[in-house]
Amino acid sequence: MSCSQIESRMKNLAEERDGFACQNCGDVLRLIVHHIKPKGRGGTDEIINLITLCKGCHFKAHNFYNYGYWINRFRRMIALKKEVVNLEKYIT
Repeated sequence: MSCSQIESRMKNLAEERDGFACQNCGDVLRLIVHHIKPKGRGGTDEIINLITLCKGCHFKAHNFYNYGYWINRFRRMIALKKEVVNLEKYIT
């Protein structure tokens, strides 16, 4: 399932949680909600598995040679958000 197939409600929640900005570079244009762990590898559409990226960082995440680097980076970012943002309202 591609990122474009994430339920719109979950996309909105992820973008809101992430401050409507790319969580890798801070860009606020051309945003895409990305699965941290891909659906094809057992990932889900839960808020803890979604992260907002700009188009350029989304391309890097899908095409960068080191998949492990990106998945670990994004998981750390979401873990830090849990400490700052009350995620209760985002949990389905």
